[in-house]
Amino acid sequence: EQQAADAAAAAERDQPSPRKQYNQEIQNKAKALTKRGNVEVNLETGEVKLLKEIAFKGRNERTQKPTAELADAAKAKPILDDISEVAKLVPEEYLIVEGHTRGGDTKFWQTLADNRAAFVAKELEKRRVHPKRIQAVGWPGKRGLNKVAVVVKLEQH
Repeated sequence: EQQAADAAAAAERDQPSPRKQYNQEIQNKAKALTKRGNVEVNLETGEVKLLKEIAFKGRNERTQKPTAELADAAKAKPILDDISEVAKLVPEEYLIVEGHTRGGDTKFWQTLADNRAAFVAKELEKRRVHPKRIQAVGWPGKRGLNKVAVVVKLEQH
């Protein structure tokens, strides 16, 4: 019986704590952000789904450095603006910014994924999101989504 009780206690401890419930005003603002068509905000799960891609210029491992450059800054601006608005909507939450690449698991692709995540983080800082609230992480190739993407998540502390 004690083993069963210990196992149940361990399972309960390992469960993620429930997310904070936001008032109707904040929920309505999140819905309004979603209606703009750049991001979809789910305050219940902490997911910030990008409805439009933040496109980066492609990189060749053999001939180029793993730098993060936007393919079209004008197209990325409203997406980045809306991500920063999400951050301002829930100022007590942290943002996890993930940069994903299609390439392999070599140092080049890890650096490129890291640089893309850091690029987005810097853009959010320029939009007055405090750097201590942002964690940038790179996920190259099969360690991540195995496609070029930026993923944003909200995390409560």
